[in-house]
Amino acid sequence: MRRSLLNQAWLNLSAQMVASIGALVMSVIVSRSLGPSETGRYSFATYVMLTSVTVCTLGAPLAALRWTAGYQSEPGRLAEFAYTTRRLGLLLGAVAATGLLAAAGAGITLGDSRPALAVIAVGAAAGVFFAFASAVIAGLARYAALVKLNAAVSVVQIAAAVGVAAADGGFLAFVGVVVGGSLLQAAAGQIIARRAVGRASQGLGPQQRKEFRTDSLEISLISLLDAVVFQRAELFLLAAFAADSEVALYALASVLAVRLVGFLPSAVNGVLLQRFSSTTDLENQVFLAMRWVALAAMPMSAVVIATADPLCRLLFGDEFADMAPVLRVVAAFSAVTVLSVAASSAIYAERRQRTILPRIAACAVLNIALALLLIPPMGAVGAALAAGATQVVATLIGFRLVTRELGLQLPHGDLRLIGAVSAVIAALGLFLTTSLGEGIVALVVGAAATSLAAGLSLLFSPAVTPEERSVAWQMLRSRRLSPGPR
Repeated sequence: MRRSLLNQAWLNLSAQMVASIGALVMSVIVSRSLGPSETGRYSFATYVMLTSVTVCTLGAPLAALRWTAGYQSEPGRLAEFAYTTRRLGLLLGAVAATGLLAAAGAGITLGDSRPALAVIAVGAAAGVFFAFASAVIAGLARYAALVKLNAAVSVVQIAAAVGVAAADGGFLAFVGVVVGGSLLQAAAGQIIARRAVGRASQGLGPQQRKEFRTDSLEISLISLLDAVVFQRAELFLLAAFAADSEVALYALASVLAVRLVGFLPSAVNGVLLQRFSSTTDLENQVFLAMRWVALAAMPMSAVVIATADPLCRLLFGDEFADMAPVLRVVAAFSAVTVLSVAASSAIYAERRQRTILPRIAACAVLNIALALLLIPPMGAVGAALAAGATQVVATLIGFRLVTRELGLQLPHGDLRLIGAVSAVIAALGLFLTTSLGEGIVALVVGAAATSLAAGLSLLFSPAVTPEERSVAWQMLRSRRLSPGPR
């Protein structure tokens, strides 16, 4: 069971890594081409697009992933369900585009650009359509296909971004690059999903559609509140109360933290709901997944905290040196909040999502209150503190629900040990990096020393079992793992 989960996580890691590298390269190109203020406008425009996708899809893709996993043994019914999700994606994509086009028609602008909303309307529609295709692909655990798709989209986007930068294009031209990538992703994702499930001439019957709508609606309100707590909704308040440059600092720090701290845990988290929905050993899988996520995220967070100053300067330029404290705050909190996905996936898999609703609503209110309190005097750092504090509270609530409502045992002792070791290593690494200055030597030596210290300290700690040490060593020595389903 551990080997199976590791194999699937390894394939999903490849998909996540390709997407992460592409996003980081795009961020570097945009920031160095536009500067802080224009980068802030670009970041806010793309965030509005992503938020539109979230609002229009809500809990439907998550429900679709769970239903796809449940229909794997019924090919005919699976094809009918995929047909239903395609039509739903087209409908909700049209709703997203219509809403943004209506706002553009009403004279609303983004970054003083009237066409911006019209451009991101296209990207939002494509994003909604792809959300359902990716849910079907993930539900079938076709991670190798996602690796190829992410690689192709990343190469095309980076090439286009280089061309825009060479032509001295503005923020709207870079937004167009993102929208183009979304269109490519949506088209290719639907082709992959259709080939995986086959064709169907009709969708699910009325009763099944009703059950799916009910399941989606139960998750939808939670998904909306979750977006407020975990998906940087405070960026809207930051844009309202701070300069565009502050928006850029927070947005870039969030992207960097998510890509560096979160991409390894995402490899495990990406397979959790699909695995949990069909497992007969939920407690053991949740226990293992949470430990592995912590072992991946917390040491990486220590590296980012230790090297934040040279990392920001070398990637984005001296104009973005003020991003370092924001990045440290976001990275520190991200190491904790990535653990929430394992807890919430277990709750969703057991169809106990209603227990989350009042707690996540309280966290959403807390996030808005803290953002209103901290953003005006502190800018991007205040936004990071507000979001991080709220997410830690939500994560702890999720832990409590898993233990009380589901009766599952969680690795609290291991998590505390991993966190304590990572915190000490982060402090030592920060001292070392600061003493070396702000150049490439400080980044390379600081990152290498912090990574090595954290890896060795944890590998030989009680938080890692002898079997896991053996598996880790085999994975390092092996030239390939079993590829799993394609």
